[in-house]
Amino acid sequence: VLYSTWILLSRGCKYRCEFCARPFGKLRFIKPEQALELIKRAKNGAPTLFGRKPRLLFRDDNIFSDPGYAKKLFKEMAPLGIKWSANSSVDIAFDDQALVLAKASGCRELFIGFETIYPEKLQKTSAGNMRSADDYIKAIRKVKSYGIKVIGAFILGFDYYTHKDYFRLIYFLMRARLYLISLTILTPFPGSALYEQLLKENRITSFDWRKYDSLQHVVFKPKQMPAWALQAWFVVIRV
Repeated sequence: VLYSTWILLSRGCKYRCEFCARPFGKLRFIKPEQALELIKRAKNGAPTLFGRKPRLLFRDDNIFSDPGYAKKLFKEMAPLGIKWSANSSVDIAFDDQALVLAKASGCRELFIGFETIYPEKLQKTSAGNMRSADDYIKAIRKVKSYGIKVIGAFILGFDYYTHKDYFRLIYFLMRARLYLISLTILTPFPGSALYEQLLKENRITSFDWRKYDSLQHVVFKPKQMPAWALQAWFVVIRV
């Protein structure tokens, strides 16, 4: 899919992930009427591709940060006849009204950062009923039942992950049947709480910022295995 237009409607994030280097700050949104006008301009100004309009991609950290704002926006977008994708928290899977409106407004894919198969270790949702990988499976199936594809993001390298857990991750991915999978290696970016923690523990092995790509290099000492083993798991699961 070729995305010709990226749109940003909000800044900030309501979650406090230790590996994130973005400044959290207060959530800020442009006014709904301004958002709609921006979307209309993007739609009308986007070039056609073989007679078809390319999709719009919302670059917000979480299109569903404010459910009320999101649902109002989806409702206003419905008559425009656009197709779009966005990042979203898994919360949207527990709001049927939001899923109905998202689909009607042209949503085709949602990129959801699960990060781990252990939701109790990383609460990236306001839903209180996320206790296991099975709950994630149910959420994925719920979103897909509305005709919306799910792209799932996962991070390798958490301290609590052993070799056995990577086998469990593979099994989870087989069951989830995601549209696409995004894998990255845990990386202690400067400015993140993770960087400060690993620096204090003397576990950062490189300060060559060219290696901070989250894909080809492990720049810290994992707790449960050598760095080369973590890199190997990344290659195996990605293939």
